[in-house]
Amino acid sequence: MITTLGVATRYMVSRFKKEEDTIKKVNKDLDQIFRTAADGMRVVDKNFTVLRINKTLVNMIGITENGALGKKCYETFPGSFCHTSKCPLTRILNGDKYVECDAEKKRKDGAKISCIVTATPFKDPAGELIGIVEDFKDITERKKSEKELKKYRSRLEELVKERTVELASANEQLQQEIIEHRKLEDALRNSEESYRRLAQNLPGIVYRVFLREKKRMQFFNNMLQPMTGYTIEELREGEVCRIEDLILYQDRKNVIIAINHAIKNDRPFEVEYRLRHKEGEIRYFIERGRPIRGADGKPFCLEGVIFDITDRKQTEALLRESEAKYSTLVQKAKDGVAIVQDGLLKFFNQAIIKITGYTDEELQDTPFLDLVAPEVRDQIAQGAQGDKLPITWENIPSFYESKIKRKDGMIREVESSVGPIQYNGKPAVMVITRDVTEHKRMEEELQKIQKLESLGILAGGIAHDFNNLLTTILGNLSLVELYAKSGNNIFGVLEETKKASHQTKHLTQQLLTFAKGGEPVKKNISISKLLKDTASLALSGSKVRCELSMPDDLWWTEIDDGQINQAINNIIINSDQAMPEGGIIKISAKNVLINSEDGLPLAEGKYIKISIQDQGIGLAEEYLFKIFDPYFTTKSKGSGLGLTITFSIIKKHKGYLTVESKLGVGTTFYIYLPATKKEIFALENIMEEKLLCGNGRILFMDDQESIRNVIGEMINHIGYEVTFATEGSEAIDLYEKAKEAEQAFDAVILDLTVPGGMGGKEAIKKLHEIDPGVKAIVSSGYSNDPIMADYRQSGFRGVVAKPYEIKELSEVLYKVINGIEKSSLKE
Repeated sequence: MITTLGVATRYMVSRFKKEEDTIKKVNKDLDQIFRTAADGMRVVDKNFTVLRINKTLVNMIGITENGALGKKCYETFPGSFCHTSKCPLTRILNGDKYVECDAEKKRKDGAKISCIVTATPFKDPAGELIGIVEDFKDITERKKSEKELKKYRSRLEELVKERTVELASANEQLQQEIIEHRKLEDALRNSEESYRRLAQNLPGIVYRVFLREKKRMQFFNNMLQPMTGYTIEELREGEVCRIEDLILYQDRKNVIIAINHAIKNDRPFEVEYRLRHKEGEIRYFIERGRPIRGADGKPFCLEGVIFDITDRKQTEALLRESEAKYSTLVQKAKDGVAIVQDGLLKFFNQAIIKITGYTDEELQDTPFLDLVAPEVRDQIAQGAQGDKLPITWENIPSFYESKIKRKDGMIREVESSVGPIQYNGKPAVMVITRDVTEHKRMEEELQKIQKLESLGILAGGIAHDFNNLLTTILGNLSLVELYAKSGNNIFGVLEETKKASHQTKHLTQQLLTFAKGGEPVKKNISISKLLKDTASLALSGSKVRCELSMPDDLWWTEIDDGQINQAINNIIINSDQAMPEGGIIKISAKNVLINSEDGLPLAEGKYIKISIQDQGIGLAEEYLFKIFDPYFTTKSKGSGLGLTITFSIIKKHKGYLTVESKLGVGTTFYIYLPATKKEIFALENIMEEKLLCGNGRILFMDDQESIRNVIGEMINHIGYEVTFATEGSEAIDLYEKAKEAEQAFDAVILDLTVPGGMGGKEAIKKLHEIDPGVKAIVSSGYSNDPIMADYRQSGFRGVVAKPYEIKELSEVLYKVINGIEKSSLKE
């Protein structure tokens, strides 16, 4: 028993050893297969850690074996499915028995390769999953080949499609592959009937010429006889019918060359030639065709169409003749003619060369702006505004005036008319220019002569009125002197003197308004009260009654109240004189909005429209356009300057004055004044007659002692202390010392003009350097000075024009000292 057991034991041990050796040999063989396999292989545990990797995969990844072992699989060989549900390892872990897929992987050096990835589970003898075996087959080159193949196939498909479209557009029947020439001809004959029906609608000869049959010609419509005068039978020679003998001998060579070139290069042809009609007339034709190749690849026929272009050729000849005549006319024209395109001079005639002084070569393609005088160049370049020539060529004006700088540097005045045209297929502008330099000079000389004559007449009238007023003033002053000595009351005499002085001021303002300059000194005014007061004063003692109609919400306007008062007064007096037996003058005002559709020469915006209507004798229509001319009058008395001055005043206020009149019915004047855009302030509860008194220190600068004395009295009377300066330097010194002593002046009044010394224009600049907050008032007897009209631009806060009264002075001082710069007193 024991012996038997021992034998059995030895047998079993021997057997197990053989099996163990077998297993080791098998494992060794498997390991050898794993390491030398052509595919890349690795073993990964359930945590994605690389347990084993073969040499093929190491080379595929581009790392060492030690660099891969113990690392995560997605770290050493990442791919497109890593960290997704499509990952082969994840799918095996989730229960799949076998996974195979295409994936893109990345080598250590960043290069991408395409692989077929196979994943299988790796289990222990008990069937427990302990890892996953991955197999990688590199198919990068195959993918590239497939991609190239696909690209090549796509290109082939495109080429086939393009060729198919090309062949289909030529002729569907001709696209078919015809093995034999006879079969092709039979197919063509079968389609001739439908082809012929289509060809009948074409206005040309549709033909086919068989190259291998003595150039036999086949026609597909009935246009041969209408176009050549010949029938097919008349052109037939045996079995061959052709028209080439009708082509003029001089043109046949060009036709043969064109056709032979088309056959040789397998391309369409187009050729023009002349053909003699049966009746002897020479007519022009254009022929278009192409060669057709047979199954052998050789051309066997030509197909084409022939059109009669005689009418077109005649039209072209007429156009050339017309262009030649036009060119001659333009070149000989006295006015300059030019075409400007993209800002460059593209065409010009001899007159342009004469006006500019440049040569033909110098002008060609020259920027147009280079010819414009520098002083107007910027204005022209800004675009179409008013009379300026636009460079953008939009909204082009029909007429404008400008200046041209010649090559020799001379400036020439020009008048031009312009209009858009097409030149060489692109938008351009034609400019017709006339040199009016000499004409302008003659006009200026005539204006000087007329102005001298006008001034002579005006001076006579002004001198007469001044003498009368000075007589009143001097007479009254003499009475004042007598009354003062005798102790009589002189108040009444002084009132008469004051009234005469006001009339003198009015007369000087009238003279300045008529002369060049006289810019209005504007302030915010309620036009309602001005109209009431002016009408009341102008019609004082008259038989005429005034009716006023104005809304309560009438807009305010920024005007020179003295000038507008004068303008309204002139119109009312004109209407009063038109009604010597009495009547009614209707004055109305309303708010209006003006836009471009109204057709008025005004900028768009808010305006006050004033109407002054009388019941006078009216004016004939032929006189209406002269009514605002100087010295024009229909009255036996009067200088004819009143309405001229009124027109000038309204124009200087950027307004508009027009008139309507009818004989026996009356006349209506319309005045448009811009409504103010500034905010209106008003001083409440201040009576018009009351002086606006205050307190503070005033620095008054004027070179006239008499003026310093009288204005000093006025300033003291309304409650202020006054310090005097005779010119600007002294005023600056006094102002600076007072500021340093902390006794600064509350306001400064500066005379604008000081003969031989510094005036207000220079002094205000220095005062602003000392004190940017200086409150300065400008004063001058020259109301036409630009500073008086726009004093804020020069640094002043108020203005008072000489001569002025104490009330006006008190108002200006009150507003400036109290910072009410933009207001006017409530009317």
